[in-house]
Amino acid sequence: MMNDYAEAHTQPESPLVQDLLKATISGLRYDDLVSGRITAGLLRLLVRLSGAKRVLDVGMYTGYSALSMAEVLPEDGEVVTLETNSKYASIGAPFLQSEPHGKKINLVMGPALESIQKLEGLFDLVFLDADKDRYPAYLELIKPRLRVGGVLVMDNAFWKGDVVEATSRKGASVHQTNTMLLNDPDFENVFLPVRDGIHVAIKLND
Repeated sequence: MMNDYAEAHTQPESPLVQDLLKATISGLRYDDLVSGRITAGLLRLLVRLSGAKRVLDVGMYTGYSALSMAEVLPEDGEVVTLETNSKYASIGAPFLQSEPHGKKINLVMGPALESIQKLEGLFDLVFLDADKDRYPAYLELIKPRLRVGGVLVMDNAFWKGDVVEATSRKGASVHQTNTMLLNDPDFENVFLPVRDGIHVAIKLND
């Protein structure tokens, strides 16, 4: 009930993002991998508040979060979004290529662990929402590519509550990553009990 109320009182997605969501549901018959209005709203606010110009989106799915963030980036901003599933990418591609924000989105296909290592330059904000059992490895690769003062946002930080007992491989992996962020002196973090958990951290030091 509280989540429904919160969503109802959060600014809705743009018409283009709503169309992308409809295409996702139509093409895949489910939308449970979409980050959702509240998470997208938080990402948009963090992009604005941090003054981010270059964003890394790890785990594009069909592009809901990438497009949501691109819409609030400056004209010379960039979202580098990573995806390995060609079907997901094909559904999102027409929307990610739409004007006026499509020019800001750079889709990189392939395994994210390999793609991240090939990326050059630093990012102002990173949104991590990819395969959960690789979260610790993603964090290790992301950290040196996030600028000091940059923001890391990790989705599914609760992993359906399994981080408490960590009985599954994915639950144990997400729990490990939450703990890594908590204990890393180079980050200041806060865990938000929103939807399936959102872990937000700011990089303090190199």
